[in-house]
Amino acid sequence: MTVWQRWLQYPEKSRVRHGSFQLYYWMGMGAALYVFLMSVSGSMIVYRNELSKRFSIQWLVNLHENLLFGPAGRLVNGIGATGFDVALLDGSHYMVAGN
Repeated sequence: MTVWQRWLQYPEKSRVRHGSFQLYYWMGMGAALYVFLMSVSGSMIVYRNELSKRFSIQWLVNLHENLLFGPAGRLVNGIGATGFDVALLDGSHYMVAGN
C-alpha cells in the first residue's frame, strides 16, 4: 500500500494529522488561558472601587494591559489578541472541538 493510499484509507493514523492536531490543541489551550486572564483581570478592574482596599489596582491594570512585562508585555498582549481574532475568523477552534 502506498503512502497516498494509506492517507486516503486511514487519515486518522497520519503523523501529519497528529502533528497538526497537537499544534491546534496547544494553540487552543494558550488562547483559553489568554482569554481567561484578560477576562478575570478586566472584570476586577471594573470592580476596582470595591477591591482597592484589598489589592493594588495599579498592579492589576499593569497585568491587564502589559502582562506585567512593560512594553514587551504590551506587544505580547497585542499578538495574543490578534492571534485569537485570527483563530476565530478562520475557524481553527472547530478543529480542536471536532477531534
